[in-house]
Amino acid sequence: MLQLAMSITDVASALGVSRQTLHGILAEKKAVTVKMAPRLGKFLGTSPDLWINLQVNYDKQRIGPVRWTWTPSLSISRRRTVCGPDTPTPR
Repeated sequence: MLQLAMSITDVASALGVSRQTLHGILAEKKAVTVKMAPRLGKFLGTSPDLWINLQVNYDKQRIGPVRWTWTPSLSISRRRTVCGPDTPTPR
């Protein structure tokens, strides 16, 4: 892992975010957002896409496989037509 000779407070200041925000990301309690990705990219010499893709892959692993099921709806609803002064009367 990359080690910087900077404190979390110094890195947060360089990124333009609060220490709590950076700590939340490092502790995996907050996500890397589209606003944070360019900041991290600029600070670490990488692209914002790298950070977004890392977050997406982390989210995918965390939630696991998703199974979609489809159940056809058999209910038929009736609509009641309300006639007003500008609405033609239904025939």
